[in-house]
Amino acid sequence: MNKMTQNNVSEANPVIQKATDMLMAMSRDEEERLRYEAREEFLLDQKYLLKAAEINGIEIGVRKTALNLINLGMDDEFISKATSLSSKEIQKLRNPE
Repeated sequence: MNKMTQNNVSEANPVIQKATDMLMAMSRDEEERLRYEAREEFLLDQKYLLKAAEINGIEIGVRKTALNLINLGMDDEFISKATSLSSKEIQKLRNPE
């Protein structure tokens, strides 16, 4: 496969692009390979941190919604259906220790 065909195939398929990038990285000298691996690790860590922050934000939003429903006088069954929180979790919000 010539270089132009390889580039076209790589651009069309992200998995192939990733494999091509990794192959290129492994064929470099040791120092450059270590830099590449460090960057890949950093990017993976960033992706993980963003996902964790997203999940945390969603959980906070669900609890705020439940608190708003409690303040509006809604019963636990309704709040559970609206937020997917368990009765136990709703009770903790109603009666914080």
